[in-house]
Amino acid sequence: MEQYLLSQKDINSLLTVKDYRDIIRLLRSKNWAVAISTDDIDEIIRFERENTIKTIKNLVSAKDNDINVILYQIDFYNLKKAIRAVITEGSQESSFMPMGSVNPKLLFKCIKDQDFAQLPKFMEASAKEAFEILLKTNDANLCDSLVDKTMLDEVMKLSKTTGCEFIKGYAELFVAFSDIKIALRGCKLKKSRRFFDIALAECQSLNIDILRKLACVDIELLREYLLTTEYSDLFDDAGFPEDSLYLDKWFDDKVMALCSKQKSNPFTIAPIISYALARELEFKNIKIVCIGKKLGASEPEINERLRKMYV
Repeated sequence: MEQYLLSQKDINSLLTVKDYRDIIRLLRSKNWAVAISTDDIDEIIRFERENTIKTIKNLVSAKDNDINVILYQIDFYNLKKAIRAVITEGSQESSFMPMGSVNPKLLFKCIKDQDFAQLPKFMEASAKEAFEILLKTNDANLCDSLVDKTMLDEVMKLSKTTGCEFIKGYAELFVAFSDIKIALRGCKLKKSRRFFDIALAECQSLNIDILRKLACVDIELLREYLLTTEYSDLFDDAGFPEDSLYLDKWFDDKVMALCSKQKSNPFTIAPIISYALARELEFKNIKIVCIGKKLGASEPEINERLRKMYV
């Protein structure tokens, strides 16, 4: 599968091109989205993402639940979009991510009809509660946080049933990082205890009771606790990062470090999931370069935001 991934050399080449159109031409030369005729990078990435999910689904048994560590993120993203679309009476079809385990049209119909029992059991209760929160309070952030919390819980449940050590490691990192990010942002915005009760998910590497308590009190106390955890290196270079771009890059580079170790781990699902995660980071890098070029950013300015590459 690696032959479909861009290399670090390819990314370096993208940094040197003069404008957005040159980026598209270079991607075309690497066989990106050759079946569609568009210069819209979002459409190109959407096409490539769909092909990636098709590829990994074809490589994994339909009975192998481990693939849900990828698909749940798509499903719950689409659930949030469906709830917002119904309540705002807007058309969100183009914003749905393709190839999850649940058809976005089914999601939209169930939310619109308020027929939550027709949804998969793993999202039924949260879909109903999140819909009612947004309908009654118009609090989109709380609605999204509830849905995201359910997704994190499902990822953790999966990590406890899988026999794949890579998925266990990725799931723990994913949930813990999500909690850290929620706690930091929520503390800065002075969110209520109710918000943290709804938003933070249990994981093994963090004490969620302490995280929840400190996020309601003081950001310096929250920092002191996080420095005692295995995620203390998050603060090594930036003191106490509040920039979400820095936080996301830290996480993405951690994920890539996990993925890179799976290249020599055949006969398991780990390299397949690693490939899908690596492609997502590749898509992020392409978007970073495209946006940077459009805004006239310098190569060093763009480069400092780029994620590590798989190849």
